[in-house]
Amino acid sequence: MFSAAPPRTPHFAARMRKRQKTLEQYTALFLINALKNKV
Repeated sequence: MFSAAPPRTPHFAARMRKRQKTLEQYTALFLINALKNKV
């Protein structure tokens, strides 16, 4: 999804700060899906 070196732009940083909680939710969903796939 993201490149190895994302552009260091203020807009990008603002997006990341705004989406931090969303990314945490995605991480939780990803872990839950991984556990379901193992079962």
